[in-house]
Amino acid sequence: EGIGNTGVKAAFLKCAIDRHGLVGDVPRILSLVAAAAVETDAPVMVHTYAPTHSGLVALDALVREGVDPRRVVVAHAGDSNDLDYLRAIADTGASLGCDRFNIEHFNPDEDRIRTLVALVEAGYVDRIHLGHDAATFHDFMVGNPLFADEHPDYLHLSTRILPRLLAAGLTQEQLDEMLVENPRRFFA
Repeated sequence: EGIGNTGVKAAFLKCAIDRHGLVGDVPRILSLVAAAAVETDAPVMVHTYAPTHSGLVALDALVREGVDPRRVVVAHAGDSNDLDYLRAIADTGASLGCDRFNIEHFNPDEDRIRTLVALVEAGYVDRIHLGHDAATFHDFMVGNPLFADEHPDYLHLSTRILPRLLAAGLTQEQLDEMLVENPRRFFA
């Protein structure tokens, strides 16, 4: 039917679980997002905090509420180089959001590339979404030393990362799958 009486339908639902896990209103919000996803078949993208493995916590909460894990992208999974954690997410059928290239504070690009190549070589190319997460200006970053090295660049992925992935042995077909086919399937 659409959102309110607008007729506009959400392309996907977004929620967040951060370092503290299922606290405060987070369980209720995840439950409501799951209910909306089940009712509308809209896919879900969930912001996570890789150091605490909150992607698995979020995924478990959504799946318990009936969400098909194949309809979930665990955002910021690329902040982790823990292959056991990343494989545990992907083995459910959920996708890994490798989406913060050029944000060195969370994980340097060199480490992201090494981990990404290992995942592709292990057969997970169909469950990886690539991105740079440099879509907006965030006022909380101004003057914040955690983000002192961040320089948002909408071309970073295409001009710097993709050539390095090709040089590391990935094929153009694998890049196309992560950049085109996987997102297409997510939104279908």
